[in-house]
Parts: sequence; C-alpha cells; structure tokens
Amino acid sequence: APLAARRRARAAQGIDPPGHPRGGGGRRAGSGGEAPPTPPSPPGGARALCSGSADGGMAAATASAGWDAALKKAKGLESRLDRRVHKYSVLAQRINADLLCGDEESPLLESREEHELSSEIERDLQQLSECISRMKDVVDRYPEEHHRALLKRYQDILVDYSTEFQSTTSSIQRKRETAELLASSRTPGSGGKDGGAGAGDGDLAHLAAERSSLVASLRSINDILSQAFASRESLDRQRQSLNMSQGRIGALAAGMPSIDRIVEGLQRRKTRDNVILALVISLCLCCTIWWFVLRD
Repeated sequence: APLAARRRARAAQGIDPPGHPRGGGGRRAGSGGEAPPTPPSPPGGARALCSGSADGGMAAATASAGWDAALKKAKGLESRLDRRVHKYSVLAQRINADLLCGDEESPLLESREEHELSSEIERDLQQLSECISRMKDVVDRYPEEHHRALLKRYQDILVDYSTEFQSTTSSIQRKRETAELLASSRTPGSGGKDGGAGAGDGDLAHLAAERSSLVASLRSINDILSQAFASRESLDRQRQSLNMSQGRIGALAAGMPSIDRIVEGLQRRKTRDNVILALVISLCLCCTIWWFVLRD
C-alpha cells in the first residue's frame, strides 16, 4: 500500500507515467506482477518511404511552379520582343531613307533611340534565353509532351527574333558605312596629306575609286546584257516568222494533189499535140518525097 501510494504520488508529479512502474518493486506490485507491454515503433524502411514520397511530391510541385513562372515570363517577353523588333525595323527603314536622301542631320551617327532600342532588345533576348534554359531543366527532369512542344516553340521564337534583329542591325551598319564612304569621296581634299586622319581619308578615297570602277564595270555589263536581250528578242521574232512560213508551206503541200492532177493533164495534152504534129509533118514529108519521085 505505501508503494502504491508512492507510485500514485510520482504519477501525479509527472515522474513516472501511470501503469509503468520502475524497478523490481513495480513488477511485484499489482495482481500479476508484470508490466504492460510497450507499443511497437514503426520500422525504419516505412519511415524512409514516407519521407521520400513527401520529398518527391514537394520537388514536383516546385518544378511545376518554376515552369509556370518561366512560361508566364516567356509569354510577356514574346509580346514585348514583337513590339520592339517591329519598331526597330521601322527605325531601320527610316534611317535607310535618311541615308539615301543625303540627310546631313546625323544619319551616320547612332541615335539615342536606336541605341536604347537595340539594348532593350538584346536584354529581352537574354532574358528569354534564360527562361528557355529554366524550362529545359524542368522538361529534362519531368518530360511531358505538352511541355516539350512549348519549349520547342519558344526556342524557334528566340531564333527568329535573334536572326531578324541581327539582320536589321547588319543592314543599318552596311548602309551607314556606304553613306560614310560616299560622303568622304565627295568631300574636297579627302586624299589626305599627313597624319593618321589623312591616311584614313586616303584609304577611303582609294575605296571610293575602286567603287567607281566597279560601278563602271557593272554599267558596261548591263549594256552588254541589254544588247544580248535585244538580240534574243530579234531571234525570237525571226523564229516566229519562220514558224508562220512553215505553216503556209504546209498548207500548200496539203493542196498539192489537185495541182499535180492539173499539171499531169496539161502534160498529157501537150504530148498528144506533139504526137499529132509529128504525124502531120511526117505525112507531109512523105508526100513531098513521093511527088519528087513521080516527077522525075
């Protein structure tokens, strides 16, 4: 009884849980003298499997969230690149028109608008490339057909916009170099006398002279080609006239049987007349000879 009282006191103080005695006294207490069995703990494999499943689901959710964020940003970049690349193309056409018209404001210098627009396009292309890289990482880890199709589409979009931007930039640069060369060739005293600037002007003058010779060669080639085309047109007209003549000759050949019959009839009549005339002449000769014989 005192032991049971002490155990209840310990349970009340939180030292020993009820029904879980300590030492040999607890085994002697109670009716059976045996301590109640403790519940079995779950095995370590089950705990690891549950933990792995939870980690896999969390990783899939993270990848899906990353895909959605990258796709949303890629859509925004696509619409932005579409506007800016179109604006850049319009700006390039305006610059080309200014260069062709000989505008002396500042067509040879890169404008602030052109520089800012090209920088923004390059930045957008870089961000789109980064989005595509993140999307590719998700597709490599969790391959899905829909995700592959979207990744392929945005890769094509990146290639198209990059190609168009580079082509427009190269066109502007070529036009600007051509205009600079022509402007330097028209400037008096561009041959240069001394210094690095003079040497550069001399090189530009040399290039301008080469360009003039190439233009003259192209003009002569164009003249020769024009003469060749004129000769070809003349030969085509002669061919058409020969074809028409051949058609007429064929029509005459088709009507030749009737003409042959007429010619044959005329030849038979002429032969008959010749035979009759020969017979008459022979008879006259015979009569003449017979008369001379009878007279003698």
